[in-house]
Amino acid sequence: MPRTIRYPALLLTLSLAAGLVHAKSIRTTDGQTLVGEVLEETEEYIRLKTKYGELTIPRKEIKEKPEKKKKPPKKEAPKKLDARQLLKEYQAAKTHFEKKEYAKAIEAYARILASYPENRHCLYNTACAHALLGHEKEALDFLERSVEAGFVNFDHIERDTDLDSLRGTDVYKDLLARRAELVKKAMDRAVERISESLAKRKIKAKAYRTVYDTERNFVYLHARSEEELAIIRNGLERFAEYQWKHLFQNKPGSPVYIILLTAEDSPKVLGRRAGGVFSRNANALFCGDMAAYKLTKTSVVLHEFTHALHYADQGVRRQQHPIWLVEGLSTLFESSDEKDGAFTPRHNQRLAAMQAYVKANRSLAWTTMVKLNHLTFLRGARLCYAQARYMLFYMYEKGLLKRFYDEYTDASGYEGDKTAQEAFEVVFGKPMAAVESDWKEWVLKQVVPPIPFLGVATRPDRDKLVVTEVITESGAADAGLKKGDVITAIDDSDIKTHADLLEAIGKRDTGDEVDIVLKRGKEELHVSAVLGKRPSAAEAAKARGVGYLGLTVEPREAGVFAKAVAEGSPAAAAGIAVGTQIVEFKGKPVKSVRDYLRALKACKPRETVKLKVGEPGAEPKIISVKLVEMP
Repeated sequence: MPRTIRYPALLLTLSLAAGLVHAKSIRTTDGQTLVGEVLEETEEYIRLKTKYGELTIPRKEIKEKPEKKKKPPKKEAPKKLDARQLLKEYQAAKTHFEKKEYAKAIEAYARILASYPENRHCLYNTACAHALLGHEKEALDFLERSVEAGFVNFDHIERDTDLDSLRGTDVYKDLLARRAELVKKAMDRAVERISESLAKRKIKAKAYRTVYDTERNFVYLHARSEEELAIIRNGLERFAEYQWKHLFQNKPGSPVYIILLTAEDSPKVLGRRAGGVFSRNANALFCGDMAAYKLTKTSVVLHEFTHALHYADQGVRRQQHPIWLVEGLSTLFESSDEKDGAFTPRHNQRLAAMQAYVKANRSLAWTTMVKLNHLTFLRGARLCYAQARYMLFYMYEKGLLKRFYDEYTDASGYEGDKTAQEAFEVVFGKPMAAVESDWKEWVLKQVVPPIPFLGVATRPDRDKLVVTEVITESGAADAGLKKGDVITAIDDSDIKTHADLLEAIGKRDTGDEVDIVLKRGKEELHVSAVLGKRPSAAEAAKARGVGYLGLTVEPREAGVFAKAVAEGSPAAAAGIAVGTQIVEFKGKPVKSVRDYLRALKACKPRETVKLKVGEPGAEPKIISVKLVEMP
């Protein structure tokens, strides 16, 4: 055995800064640290070269470093289900439940809960499935969790025969005894969650006040004045009372949360195009404040509120109505006239779209429409929303809406008629195809309500609204408005933004005279203008002298493609076919529909433009097309 040389601790504790290369640090059993270059290493010893000489350290005097425990790999959190997957799991769970395959239903609900653990409907349905399987402990656990998550429809819980096996348990009795406390707690938690959700979108959630209407089970979150809120509340209360009496019958058993967003906050929650949304899981309607809807006299609040009332009725009936009926009823009442407590649907701009589809023979067969699933319906939203509304509008006009709804929702009828086609045919007394034929004739005879139109294009400039264009033969032109004028007021409304302008015009009708205050340089002018009828997109383009190509385009992942080509148009003459990609317009890339429309709107009739187009399977080529006047 080699001899061991010992040094004082001061000499043996060396650092890497001593200039050694390939240095190794060794800790001995008596607490010393030796640092040096390894000269030799055997099973019995290690020989080091240090600044102070060579050292040989027996293995038995070396303190072995404890092996670092390897951390187990982090488990990746499962990805949340997307909308399509969520809908698929809901449908699977529902099907299993209907077939009394309760264990499989529980598995489907579990997959949803893995992504959305606070989904109160899934928690409650899981409780019901366990109760039906005789799993008392699990059933009570999920029932408690569903109540804590906000399922506080105790009227439904007491009526639900799925829970009969739990009635005698202490946990069940305790839940019912505490119903008032649990409802209030659920309301407070829901308001807190909604406020947190608003704050995440950089909204000043503290500006939204909470008002509880315990009599009707409504909870308002708003940033409106007391006067504004009173008007909205009174309107909704009257609407609800009318619908409970004349259509839905069953009132909400769970609180309905009505979030009235400000104009500034609306796009942060809803995006730029949506006016509102109803969340069935949260039982909450988020209503935007969009001036365009005021201009068309369409109530986003009534649209979403109808969803809430309808889903409440479905819940009590334990039914799930098809998407065409869900959206059809909401769109039907979004434009209504109220008189003596009655709400009468009236035509809105969806009629113009419906008439265009019928004229082009592109409306959906009713037997197809009633079978659409949610995703397919939304893919064809412009057509589907309009058609669903006007199928029900026709029925309303014939005095059959209430009869149809009662026929469809009757328990015995619903089980064999989920699409509502049979109920439709029963109330009309003839096949759906025959009703559809009569309906098309009716649609084309209806009159689209005019939208009031001043006749200016504007742009915001700080706190000013500047006129950028005055449309010829409009009320603005007749009143003498000019490009560069700053509109400061219309009637009694201050104007600072385009939304202010739309809202002020939306309060009036075509033919009304409005007083306008404007600034032209340093001069303040007061003029009066008669509101005309807002022209269609084609009419507006023709008035502006925009060139006509004859293409309808659509976005796809690869770019912008021709969706339709008008017969006899310049596009057709140039050989552009459906499916052709529009790669460039006048030398500028076309990456979106907006790019295409902006380029086209800048062109005049009789102008020749160069397009780069791509046919399937061929290299893009440049073609020249001469535009004509808008037909």
